[in-house]
Amino acid sequence: MWVFPFTRDKDYQGRGIGKKMVETEIQEAGERGLTRVFVLTRKPDYFSKFGFGKGPVIEQKIYKDCIACPKYGNGCDEIYICKTVPNATAVLAGVL
Repeated sequence: MWVFPFTRDKDYQGRGIGKKMVETEIQEAGERGLTRVFVLTRKPDYFSKFGFGKGPVIEQKIYKDCIACPKYGNGCDEIYICKTVPNATAVLAGVL
């Protein structure tokens, strides 16, 4: 599962909204039986608080989503990180 980038209006920062969004994504991933959550981010320190760190690269996914970006191959400033999901409870089969 990928957590897509999000930003908060400065008036809403510090209220735990981003934290709740990330925690919800991790919980939903576990409920769906997914074992990892991935992020491309410019703020890896923020996500490290939730246990995200370096992980295996999924070349096909990165290529598919990044190829149209003007920064692709020209100094992309996003960092790829992932988190192993604790307590995955369901099993999914098929192609996503």
